[in-house]
Amino acid sequence: IDGMVSAGGGPKYTYSGIGLFHPKLFTGIRAEHRALAPILFAAAEKGRVSGQLHRGVWSDIGTPQRLEEANNKKF
Repeated sequence: IDGMVSAGGGPKYTYSGIGLFHPKLFTGIRAEHRALAPILFAAAEKGRVSGQLHRGVWSDIGTPQRLEEANNKKF
């Protein structure tokens, strides 16, 4: 289905870290530090994860230095 995320087959893309999660995704999961990927993979197997492929400019600005570099780029 268009826009749905699947863990198997097809091209592989990277999750950018931007997400909007319904609280029901975490039902039954203890509130503690844990990896998000297994939760998303399990939900994707059930057809409960959608995504959008961004084909525009993207920069990793995960540090102050990379943010400054991105701010100084000419696009």
